Amino acid sequence: MNAKIAIATICLFATASLVTAAGLAAPDSIDRVLFHPRTKQAALVLTVDRPLDVEENERRLQGKVDAYISFVESGRLQAMYSHVDPNVQVLIAIVFEMPPPPLLLPKLLATKAQLQQKGFEVRMQVYDQTINGLRNLEP
Repeated sequence: MNAKIAIATICLFATASLVTAAGLAAPDSIDRVLFHPRTKQAALVLTVDRPLDVEENERRLQGKVDAYISFVESGRLQAMYSHVDPNVQVLIAIVFEMPPPPLLLPKLLATKAQLQQKGFEVRMQVYDQTINGLRNLEP
């Protein structure tokens, strides 16, 4: 399901260049890196594959977000993928395999705002079995 979610999330991004161990079990890795062939925008997909009603998983998510920020700000993204346009905003797509607890939504929106303040484009989506696809996390 991870590959389907990532592809549905970033359907305009035609080439996938990096896929590593995915999800919260791999806190220091980037789950998927995709590139838009025309705009040269990079899209980093972060898969939340564990329930966030467990405090440990919530900490892992924050650690993973920090790893994504570091990957871009340290220059590793640009060094590994020189064809990425450094003048185009990097997209971070956070895809939840299950809806997060409603009480956690303000914290998730604060994380989104933090990423946006750092210059990232951010999408938060959740897999919805009723439509067999993704919907925006925010109302």
